[in-house]
Amino acid sequence: MTLLKSKILMMIGNDIIDRGYACKESNWRRKGFLKKIFTPCEQELIHGASDPFTTVWRLWSMKESAYKLFMHTGVERFFNPRRLSCEFSSSEEGLVNIEALQIHTRSKIHPKFIFTSASSICRVETMDHVFNLSKTDPRFQSKFTHRAMLECIAQKYHLNKEKLYIRKSDQSVPEVFYGKQRLNISVSMTHHGYHGAFSICERKFIPQ
Repeated sequence: MTLLKSKILMMIGNDIIDRGYACKESNWRRKGFLKKIFTPCEQELIHGASDPFTTVWRLWSMKESAYKLFMHTGVERFFNPRRLSCEFSSSEEGLVNIEALQIHTRSKIHPKFIFTSASSICRVETMDHVFNLSKTDPRFQSKFTHRAMLECIAQKYHLNKEKLYIRKSDQSVPEVFYGKQRLNISVSMTHHGYHGAFSICERKFIPQ
């Protein structure tokens, strides 16, 4: 399959939560927070969990990664976390439903972070890289993450790094170009606190 094929059939998204940063900066126990962000079923998962903190931020990362994927469909951007309904399939895998689309997620629960990747088909192989960041400045984080991902793409596909660049669609979906041609890969980037990550996946035909 050529990297320069243009049709989009595989979609991915990702999100990372710095556990220490979230603990310090976000009070999920404040009045009204859970009802604003989570569906009644998700709230039951949180209240019944042995570790509600981890459950809250795993669900959040599932919603955020699925939202990024959903933007590939061309819809307008929105903020309504309850529109995305999450459920756990296992300690790592989950499902997010939004309208007619079912999104598959896989979460890594680490002592320092929670990382979730989302895909439009089950158990798709993605290249995920998680790394530490030395600063919490958003501009620094974005630039660092972009550069790290392009270096990875250049190495994996034996491309000239100087010809690679990222352009965002009208829905703010990142797309990677080599010269004037868009590469046939789906990518997603994320950063929070002192952690960042990117995911790369070759676009494939989805069996009907």
